[in-house]
Amino acid sequence: HILLRVRGDGRFYEIRFHTPDQDHHHWSDMYSMILYTRGGPYWSTAKIPFAQFFRNNMGRISDKQYPFQPLSCTQMSISVIDAVDGPFELEIGEISLLRDLRYTYDKFAYEQYTLPPYTTV
Repeated sequence: HILLRVRGDGRFYEIRFHTPDQDHHHWSDMYSMILYTRGGPYWSTAKIPFAQFFRNNMGRISDKQYPFQPLSCTQMSISVIDAVDGPFELEIGEISLLRDLRYTYDKFAYEQYTLPPYTTV
């Protein structure tokens, strides 16, 4: 899990983990998850399992998803993504990693389908 203690402005942000390319085709692969914030004076804590991060490339969700491997992460970034012009404010009180042994969900939250090979007529 990643644990974030934030105080936001009601806008939503994207947490991105940048990783080296997994299949040597895309140099800009990253794993992302949306962080929703509440406006107001109160701090909130977001606890996000790594299994919920999805793979994307240049803003497009990849068809082929791989489980995120936190140890392969090279960078982390946070971006405002609500497409609203104007100022924004996101205060970050803490970013930490948490190993929760009580977490019994899947190691990967997204379904994968086996597709037949592409054929032409």
